Amino acid sequence: MSTLYLIRHADAGDRIGGDDRLRSLTIAGQEQARALAESFARTTVTRVISSPSLRCIGTVAPMALLRGLSIEIDDRLHEDADPVAAAEFLLTVDGDWIIGSHGEPLGSVIRQFVQRGAECSDPLRVQKASTWVATVDAGVPSEVHYLAPPGSF
Repeated sequence: MSTLYLIRHADAGDRIGGDDRLRSLTIAGQEQARALAESFARTTVTRVISSPSLRCIGTVAPMALLRGLSIEIDDRLHEDADPVAAAEFLLTVDGDWIIGSHGEPLGSVIRQFVQRGAECSDPLRVQKASTWVATVDAGVPSEVHYLAPPGSF
């Protein structure tokens, strides 16, 4: 049994043109990333994987640093990537992984996991700095549930 922690990037402010992959976290987003690291401090994680966007990397960086893990960059997690390819990749999980990505692809992945039989009692939502926790056994998703961003109620 493996666990995926599917985390939407923290606050990065508004899109203002140029290469959106270079948009980094705001100060509030940096605080959200630190709070996420604290909230996952007791989890056992073997890999930290992120979209190539700076805001995603910045969100998972405190979690990787806390564990002494490097951040693996994977284009399948970018917001313009094929969500089916992202889901297929994530179902190869072996161990517990932290994943940093974007709202739209994460929503698509969760929908695909539910279509493949994962139990889910939470409505689909992907707030910034929120997490979906997915349990996967031998490539089959069995459960997904939502965790609100740290500090929200």
